[in-house]
Amino acid sequence: MLKRFYLEWNTHIYFWLFYILYFFGVNYLGNDNMSLKSSILTVPYFMFIFYYVNCILKYFYRNGRIVLTVILLAAFYLLSSVVVYFAVYSKFSINLINGAYVVQNYKFHWGQYIQSLLVINGNFTILALLYYHYKGKLAELDAKLEAVNKQLEAETKMKSYEYAAFSAQVTPHMMGNIFINLRKQLQHVDPALARQVNETYKLMKFYMDAHQVEGKERILLSDEVDALQRYLAIQGNVEEVRFYIDVQLTGNLMRFTIPPTTLQTLVGNLFKHAEITDPAEPARIAIEVMDRGYTIAVSNRKRRGALTGVSHGKGMRNLHARMRYVYGDNFSMREEKGGDYYQLCINVQFVTD
Repeated sequence: MLKRFYLEWNTHIYFWLFYILYFFGVNYLGNDNMSLKSSILTVPYFMFIFYYVNCILKYFYRNGRIVLTVILLAAFYLLSSVVVYFAVYSKFSINLINGAYVVQNYKFHWGQYIQSLLVINGNFTILALLYYHYKGKLAELDAKLEAVNKQLEAETKMKSYEYAAFSAQVTPHMMGNIFINLRKQLQHVDPALARQVNETYKLMKFYMDAHQVEGKERILLSDEVDALQRYLAIQGNVEEVRFYIDVQLTGNLMRFTIPPTTLQTLVGNLFKHAEITDPAEPARIAIEVMDRGYTIAVSNRKRRGALTGVSHGKGMRNLHARMRYVYGDNFSMREEKGGDYYQLCINVQFVTD
């Protein structure tokens, strides 16, 4: 940006230096009394007209302040007519610039005066208008180019995410085949273990489907609850210490949707941070479906001592971001972390007119 600024103003400087020489050469062809000194003293006023008109257009006309633009330009042209008069007909300016070039005998002539006004003000007003239009078109092109670059960047990132997601599916699919073969082999040897392997496979497939790039952003609450109960059943068979997590369901779970693996994220948080081994005080997840939405309330006593697993602090932030992305302002989440207890309330409400 800074490099472009310097380049633009260097171009302006070179243009006006060239214009001084051009102005001198063109006028010298018709009047050999023209001097380079006259050009150097005259062109800065042309520059002032050009930049003043451009600033009025840029800061007032562009912002829709049409009346103020007209007033400022009219006042400027009125003042400029006075300046031009004294520049052309006063003895001081004629002696300063070049009397033989400007006028002879200081004689006022309306036609010559109006011609001077039109040449000085008109030409550089038109030049300022053209420059303003050019800068506007250039800004539009820059905006379009930036939008295209952002789109290309987003598409590139999306392709990278898709590749990473597809690559991540390879190993789970291979493991899925192993689970299927194990289930077949165990059906006649140990039916209970075969069922557990089958449930584990279904849960893994649920995770695979939930994390596909083209996968669903939301699923029925009932399907998410089924996956949660499957997960808890599997954990009950593999955990060395019995845990107590009470899942309470109220209302029709078929009415609303939820991003997949939301409940698993909450339960995973319980296994890391909550005291879930006391049957008298289990952790609770209460899902209540109402007319216009649902709430998910989590409450538990905090675990004392070391965590049972690595905590990255990202689970709840990611969950909040996913829910906000899917439901927007219809979603809210509140956490209470004080004391010995932790409480979380997720609220999804759809307001209708």
